[in-house]
Amino acid sequence: MLNPHKITTRVAAVLSLLLAAPVVSAGPAEHFEMAVIEDIAYGKDIVDGDLDQAIAGIEARSYSKNEAFAVNNNLCVALTMKADFEKAAEVCETAVEVSKSRLSIEKDFGFSVGTRNYAMALTNRGVLRLVTGEKELAKADFELARTMRAGISAPRNNLEYYATRFPTQQASLMN
Repeated sequence: MLNPHKITTRVAAVLSLLLAAPVVSAGPAEHFEMAVIEDIAYGKDIVDGDLDQAIAGIEARSYSKNEAFAVNNNLCVALTMKADFEKAAEVCETAVEVSKSRLSIEKDFGFSVGTRNYAMALTNRGVLRLVTGEKELAKADFELARTMRAGISAPRNNLEYYATRFPTQQASLMN
C-alpha cells in the first residue's frame, strides 16, 4: 500500500546559522536536510517558509489518528526551523514513536510506508539533535535511518554532510 503524500526534503535555513563550523571538504551534500510531507498538515507552508502560519495552523485544529505522523513530523521540522528546540524535541520524539509503532503493522504489505516514515522521523530528529549539540545522537539517528533503505535520500545526504562538517568523526561513518 503506497502512501500518496508528496515528500519534500528541505533545508532548514536556521541550520546554516547554527552550524557555523567551516566546511572542510566539498562533497555532494551541501546542507543538512529535513523531510516534510508537503500535501498534508501545512507541509506546503513549511516548504514555502511560512513557518508561523504552519505552526499556528497545525496547533489550531485536531487531526485523526491516521494523520498523527504527518502532523508531528511537519511540526517537528517547522519548530526546528524556528529554533523552538524545546517544543521541537517533544514533537520530534512523538513522530519517531508514532512511526516506530506502525512498523510491525505495515511489514505484511511489502513496501512499508511505516519504514519510510520512521526513517524520516529519525532523520528530522537527528537534525534537531545536531543543532542542539548532540552530535553523536544525531549521527546515530542518521545511520539508523540510512540502514532502513526507505527510499529517501536525506539520511545518506545528512551522513555525507556530517562527515564534511565534523571530519574527525568521519572514520566511523565509512565502516
